Amino acid sequence: MMLLSPSATFPMIFDAARVIAEENDCAKSELEVIKSAPIFRNPESVSISTLFACMTVAMLSEPLQDFVNCCITFKFNLTAHDITFSELHNICKRLVGEEAVELNVDNCYEMGSRIAEILVPDSDSSNLVDRLESCLPTIKFFSALQFCGSVFTLARERMWFGEEGLKTFYQEYGNVSNVFNSNQETFENELLDRLEPTIRVISAVGGALDCMRIETLMKTLKYHDDIHKIEEMRLVQTNICKVQDWFTEGMDDMAAILGKFAMIQKSGIFTIHSESSRAFVLPKRIIVLQYSRPSQIDEQQEIMEQDQIYAFVQHLGFVNHDNNDSITASSFIDLYRQLCQIREIQEKMIAVGFSCQGDELFTAKLEYDVQKHDSPVDIGKMLDKSRQMLKQCDDWLKQLYLNYRYSLLLNMDELYYISQCMSKVRSVNSTDAEIRESKNFERILEAMSRLSPQLSQHSECLDLMVDYVTAPAAEEISWLEDVSKLIDHCGKFSERLNLSCFHAVEPKCNKKIMIHRINCCTEMAFAATLNLLQHIYKNRCPASFEVLDGACTKTPYEIKLFLDRVVAFPDQSFTILYVHELNAPEQEIIANFLAKHSRSKDDMHLHCIQFKDTILHAPPGVETRSWDDSTLNSDKSCLSWLQNHVISNRHKHKITVVGGSSGSGKTTFIRKEMETLDGDTASFYIHQDFCLSKAVNSLRNKFTNRASRNRAIHIGFSITTATDEALNKDLLYAVNNFFNSFLLLGVVHDPITGRCFHSGMHSYQLFIELDKAENEETCQVWLKYHVPILTCCGDIVQPPLDYIIDDRTRRVCTYLRAYDDGTIDRKFDPTPRIKRFFFVLDYSESMEVDLGGRNALEVATDCMLSIFDSHVQQMDYVGLIRFNHDFEELIQLQRVEDVGQRNRLRNIIFAARNFPRGSTEMFKALSHAVTSLGRNSSADGDSWIICITDGQSWDSNEYLRQQLQASPNNLHIGLIGVNLDQGIYADMG
Repeated sequence: MMLLSPSATFPMIFDAARVIAEENDCAKSELEVIKSAPIFRNPESVSISTLFACMTVAMLSEPLQDFVNCCITFKFNLTAHDITFSELHNICKRLVGEEAVELNVDNCYEMGSRIAEILVPDSDSSNLVDRLESCLPTIKFFSALQFCGSVFTLARERMWFGEEGLKTFYQEYGNVSNVFNSNQETFENELLDRLEPTIRVISAVGGALDCMRIETLMKTLKYHDDIHKIEEMRLVQTNICKVQDWFTEGMDDMAAILGKFAMIQKSGIFTIHSESSRAFVLPKRIIVLQYSRPSQIDEQQEIMEQDQIYAFVQHLGFVNHDNNDSITASSFIDLYRQLCQIREIQEKMIAVGFSCQGDELFTAKLEYDVQKHDSPVDIGKMLDKSRQMLKQCDDWLKQLYLNYRYSLLLNMDELYYISQCMSKVRSVNSTDAEIRESKNFERILEAMSRLSPQLSQHSECLDLMVDYVTAPAAEEISWLEDVSKLIDHCGKFSERLNLSCFHAVEPKCNKKIMIHRINCCTEMAFAATLNLLQHIYKNRCPASFEVLDGACTKTPYEIKLFLDRVVAFPDQSFTILYVHELNAPEQEIIANFLAKHSRSKDDMHLHCIQFKDTILHAPPGVETRSWDDSTLNSDKSCLSWLQNHVISNRHKHKITVVGGSSGSGKTTFIRKEMETLDGDTASFYIHQDFCLSKAVNSLRNKFTNRASRNRAIHIGFSITTATDEALNKDLLYAVNNFFNSFLLLGVVHDPITGRCFHSGMHSYQLFIELDKAENEETCQVWLKYHVPILTCCGDIVQPPLDYIIDDRTRRVCTYLRAYDDGTIDRKFDPTPRIKRFFFVLDYSESMEVDLGGRNALEVATDCMLSIFDSHVQQMDYVGLIRFNHDFEELIQLQRVEDVGQRNRLRNIIFAARNFPRGSTEMFKALSHAVTSLGRNSSADGDSWIICITDGQSWDSNEYLRQQLQASPNNLHIGLIGVNLDQGIYADMG
């Protein structure tokens, strides 16, 4: 009712418009519904058309302000020559400024009419709403462009503006896209697909920089086909560094690239050979290119290895060639790609020990004929021959698995690991007792615990293993067949004794293939997975070989191996988790398997779990079932199941979750608890860069003593304070994979290296440290949604509140000095020392990015003020430079004489937050700061350069390095990153 009153204000209209827009996909349709309400027939109320027009103005006000700012930032000529632009600027200030509360409906309508006259003066429509909405796509594009300035800067620097610039872009774009295989669905190709429409519209915008009138700009862009491609532009902005690398690398050193290619054409020879690998790791095949480079004395042999060749091929694809060179370069690139396919095939054959033919060197001498452009070696025939050999290898491998099915229970990397250990045992002449105590035999036992952790407790099985590994292997046998025989002997032994890893499925169930679709909120996905596992395995714990985590699976080989395992062991229940996280080729392997076996007579038990629809379908013979919170088992049932198998029966682990605020003594409490345990300990942290490889390596390196029974692990979480949006999905999958595998399955497998950590028969005490978890309820809630197995199996405690102050802590406290404002001088010296602070502030265009209500420049200046307030005292020195592609000295280095001067300096620092623009050259600004401090250097105090930046600098740091090497020891540089990309940490260092 208040909106219908003539006294309604613009903020009221703005809030109403925002609510309608947020709660309805089509705000215009909702307004039409409102229009039919009887209240609008009241002649005393505001006209509905007037109100709708005012709402449209309200929804346009913020994007329009961004449009105006964007035109000013990118220096459109119309900002200085078109008087209507200044008028539009003033209207925006009134709509989004403090004056907005004084505007009523009539004022708002008048402003909307004037905006329409400025932007679309020649519109055929007399309806104000239609006129404003006609220019909305263009305004919204500029609103987005304001935060995608790096894309605009890239187009400007590469001269892609206007029609001629667009031709230049397409020429360079063709060179870049040739490097990537356009037939594959890769991130690079997706980014290139998004780049093309983005540059088309950016080119049109850049071509209009010289427009003198705003209406000309609007007419130019109003009907542009790509004006709606805002999401594409944002993706390009997010990956702008990668795009810049693609285009700048491709254009640099063209002569050097062509010169190197000419030498390769003359004398280049490719070879493929096995890389000298680390112990216990499968050998890798690499491509090497050797060629001659003429020198003043004699020819020198140059060698490029695999990564260098790949980079060279990319550079070569970037270069613009004439016709003959283009054909020759394409032939070279095609040859390289075929060689890569041959290498991959050979690697697969060597990985399984198939024949010795895969070890042969393949050599292709590149002697191109100017007319024919042919290589003397027919690479196509070699590739066809390799594919035939691969088929023979697949048939051989299938027969081997039929003969020794228990070898299917281990991954290829684990099998090779056992084989290497067997070779080392055989190479040493030892007694049976010495073999049993050797490290290599312990490693074999550890890997074989995948069959059953109890194998090492049976002397008969140990005798069988010792007899086998001490017997020399037959010369004609491959390593894979050799180790498969041992595993098959142990597997049959385990099955005969009915050891714990082998369980028959429920009776009267000859075959069961099911696709499970879980419908639940994202927060409960991991808990729902545990509930469904409890439903599948009922009163037992799954074996490690029965579960495959699709979120952490990397290769089609792992999928095929797991499905072979399903067929080979019909009495076991197998489960593939998170099918929706697999790539399309891996999903297709599973779909083909279901189609093949749905009507076969083979007995098998396979469950596929997914949280959204995939290409998997349910042919006859395959059941489907949907689950939600009401149909899944209750949390109490899952809790009891997990506690029985993780804590009580199978593994008997103890899990303690320690929460508390920062500085509450969590780490000290955990360390004291671990000190009381008589056994081995390990420690690692889970942060944003956590991966299974680091965790597996840490545990393998720490727990090398098989005789040690008590083991403790301290795992610190430093991701509990991150928002769910900031937490990477892959990170959460990896964390849950680690804890589920360790606690439930007893084996943690790293899919990248193929290495495993087996908990075996050991009992572990886990201490989980949660950062900034204030109380037990906070811990419970966070773990329930992110790592639910810890909620079910862990005891949550708070560290004790009585702190023990030891001599070392007391000594540190004695020499700490607190300022009056509560801050601490960490370098306390009883003698007053003068400090010199030189602030260096980045105000380039990239600092305009929004960081939750404030842009990066505002965050940076607030940070600088915080340092100024807490550390700058009277008689200290202060200076300030702000920089973009140039630098501006706002405060020359000067002494703070009194409170009044200190306040004036603080106000100058505060005002430095305005008008970010330009590109970034940080190092010359830092160099100037070093020079200024050098003129005022003194041995009686410290000098500090505090640089606050997003790190995206394009100039060289070489001169700065030389200055710093010659600077006094009391000069310190502190770099504070705002919205830093992780990829530039090393560069800033």
